[in-house]
Amino acid sequence: MKINVGSQDKTKVQAVKEAVELYPDLFKQPEIIGVDVVTDVLGHPKNLKESIGGGRLKEQRIHLKIASLVLV
Repeated sequence: MKINVGSQDKTKVQAVKEAVELYPDLFKQPEIIGVDVVTDVLGHPKNLKESIGGGRLKEQRIHLKIASLVLV
């Protein structure tokens, strides 16, 4: 299973790897991949609404980037 992380930050990618390792029955042979994603959010979000909005935007961009890699 490929799992894409919306960051190439080594700490964030490692955190996802460690979380996935807690559920070996759920994630069979995981491949964790850091994906560079451009965001329009400057600095840190100031509230929950900004956090969720930034996360959704990042998720959409990851899907588009992966789709373009698959189509190439």
